[in-house]
Amino acid sequence: MLDELVGGTRAAAWPLIKHDLSLSYVQIGLVLAIPGLVGSALDPLIGAAGDTSRRRALLVLGGVGFAISAALSAGALGFWTLLAALILGNPAVGAFVSLAQATLMDLAPAERERNMARWTLAGSFGYVGGPVLLAAALWLGLGWRAAIAALAVLAVPVTVAARRLPPSPERDGESLRSGLAFALAALRRWDVLHRLALLEAADLLLDVFHGFLALYLVDVARVDVRTAALGVAVWTGAGLIGDAALLAALRRMEGVR
Repeated sequence: MLDELVGGTRAAAWPLIKHDLSLSYVQIGLVLAIPGLVGSALDPLIGAAGDTSRRRALLVLGGVGFAISAALSAGALGFWTLLAALILGNPAVGAFVSLAQATLMDLAPAERERNMARWTLAGSFGYVGGPVLLAAALWLGLGWRAAIAALAVLAVPVTVAARRLPPSPERDGESLRSGLAFALAALRRWDVLHRLALLEAADLLLDVFHGFLALYLVDVARVDVRTAALGVAVWTGAGLIGDAALLAALRRMEGVR
């Protein structure tokens, strides 16, 4: 939820960020794309390390990086400082959020489908809450920097609390090398590649579309920034309803179906 609060606030604030940092659309595209590519390249390494006894330490380190990234993005002075902040933040989210998700799945293997749906629903509250938080900050005259800085501060106690998570389950003979070998072997399986392709295609209508929605509303539809933020909240609110419906549907049928 905290991760999506930061992402949702930033997505709704892109018109303001574009103006304040004098960014072009090309620069915005690079700021959105390059950190994702860096994070995707490092995710297999983070995931493999998360299957060892280092998971909790990696998770806490990711939380520190997440907080620093949010703080740096709140204080960004231009294209390069914002890009550096998000390049740090993307793999940090992989360590902080994805390993927390993996731990939740390990704690209750029989409830994985419904816990994944609950996880997504929690994220949807953050997705909706981010634009609302921005609208509230603008109404109070605080601006987008203050909203993201407040979330950076909030990440600190969450990171401290993550130290209380149970250690990763014992896996006989598990090491970073064997974990990477397993990941590379999985990438040769058609069912894994098929799901990865579906995930990336769906993301075009999720995070990617979400990142440009507020810019479209301001630059093309010519509404003000507060209205654009509320428009993003409405769009993400529809997703929130769908995620809640999914949790109910999983009581009656299997997730794959």
